[in-house]
Amino acid sequence: NTVSDEARTEYLQYHPAMLMGFSGAYIFKENAMIACKACGLALEHVVNKEPRLVDYNLCMEAVKSNGYALKWVKRAWKDRPMCYAAVANNYNAYKFVPRNMKSERKLMHLAITPMGGGQNLQYAFQKDKSKYLCRMADRTFAEAREFFPQRFAPSDNELKRQARIPWPHAQM
Repeated sequence: NTVSDEARTEYLQYHPAMLMGFSGAYIFKENAMIACKACGLALEHVVNKEPRLVDYNLCMEAVKSNGYALKWVKRAWKDRPMCYAAVANNYNAYKFVPRNMKSERKLMHLAITPMGGGQNLQYAFQKDKSKYLCRMADRTFAEAREFFPQRFAPSDNELKRQARIPWPHAQM
């Protein structure tokens, strides 16, 4: 109560975890935005303590800071830009992506990289698992073979080739 607003906001920028120590009266929109920009996981505390302050922009800033914050974003706000920003920042956010976007190839490639994310293979649909993605997952996740499909999906190059070849009945 004795600290000025400027000192509080500056302190929040470097110590966003302090947001959980604030009572409901001191969690302002500006404080929440500063904390979520500094550390996306502060979104959890805002959602739990002051859900009225949570909006799309606050969630987007939190997700850009730490993709795992997608866990606390409302389902209605999990659109393409939000999910791509989350998975690009933290591949572990893929498990919180809505089902209707899990099949997008670019998102899957962001989630399963040569540097990590092999455990995300378990969250992908069987029909979307290509040999390439399975090989990348196998490099970074020891148990990835448990999630290999019986039959692999077509590769990206195969999908491009199929798109260029017209269907036989279309020529008639």
